[in-house]
Amino acid sequence: MTRTKGEVILLGSPRGEYVTNVTAILNYTHLIGLGAITLRSAHEWVYPTMHSGESKHSLERNSQIVFSLIKDGKFKVEELLTHVINPEDAQSAYDGLTDHKDKYLGVIMDWTKI
Repeated sequence: MTRTKGEVILLGSPRGEYVTNVTAILNYTHLIGLGAITLRSAHEWVYPTMHSGESKHSLERNSQIVFSLIKDGKFKVEELLTHVINPEDAQSAYDGLTDHKDKYLGVIMDWTKI
């Protein structure tokens, strides 16, 4: 399922209530010594798209905060960029991000090169 200290992202779009028992998953991770696995959900759209007074969070507000941090030099994205590739080389980037995480941190596809 995952390695020690791995992460499982629960991705999906249930259209109704879904109840399950995760005991088997948790036993598996602890009994064979993997442990420390993080389970996360991927419901990005839980937040409203546009900011309003009803919610502190929105995709719009979160984006504004991130761009402001970048503009003010508080979030240094240049340090995260390790590769700029042609879109035709996407598979090598995916392989690098999967198999060589120490060398591949941030990858940008340069669409002007096609």
